[in-house]
Amino acid sequence: MNPESPRVMILACCGAPQYALINAIAQRFPVSGVVLERRGPVLAGIFLKRLKKLGFSTILNQLLFKVLDFVVFRPGTIARSEEILAQEIKLPDDLLPESRVLKTNAVNSPEVLDFISQTRSDAVVVSGVSVIGSPLLEAFGRIPVMNIHCGITPRYRGNHGAFWAVANNDWENVGTTVHLIDRGLDTGAILAQSTIEPESSDTPRTLALKQHAVGIHMAVDLLSRIGSSVPDPIERPDLDSRFYSSPTFTAYLAFRRNLKNRTEIPTN
Repeated sequence: MNPESPRVMILACCGAPQYALINAIAQRFPVSGVVLERRGPVLAGIFLKRLKKLGFSTILNQLLFKVLDFVVFRPGTIARSEEILAQEIKLPDDLLPESRVLKTNAVNSPEVLDFISQTRSDAVVVSGVSVIGSPLLEAFGRIPVMNIHCGITPRYRGNHGAFWAVANNDWENVGTTVHLIDRGLDTGAILAQSTIEPESSDTPRTLALKQHAVGIHMAVDLLSRIGSSVPDPIERPDLDSRFYSSPTFTAYLAFRRNLKNRTEIPTN
């Protein structure tokens, strides 16, 4: 490990892609601290907000997809997580002392602010946590705060960008973005983007793992180049800006149909 490498703070939820990210960073850079947000309490609040905003019929459509995801997609993906992510999917205890890990129910809580105030970091990498609030963002000052977003921004802001791109037959924009976090929702300056190639056997979960895999690679590459300045942002005037919520069962039918049509081999 290069002693002049940037000291990295990681804000992540508890999940296989996030543990893979932590491993990849900890193997190459000094980690100043890790904040792990437990998503259970957070998701309950998000559900109530979506119910008010989207209405019962859309929420029911999303719940049908969630059942399909939990019963069908999740069991078949667990065994493949480490293979797709190409990293161990557990916290690297040998590289990360317990004193540098904070587990919390809310990433914007006072305990998190106190935790980061006691560390010196040169860069922050975010994956899978709640929207970063202004007090936390301001606490980092001029340190670059980079988010791994599973979608090509600005067209696929919000949730499950690759899923929605496939459902929309938008094959050029199935991929991942690493961007700086600002006060908008996935609206920050784009630092890197990479597309992935869907396969006929892909589910929304395997597609998301592939997105995380390229996102981890991009984040590590950016950290290795970050030095004392942030790379110049990438402009995407060719893409309109859209925000997507969680997948619905109806959208999944389009996803499956488009994926089959895209990947099946024509016969004479």
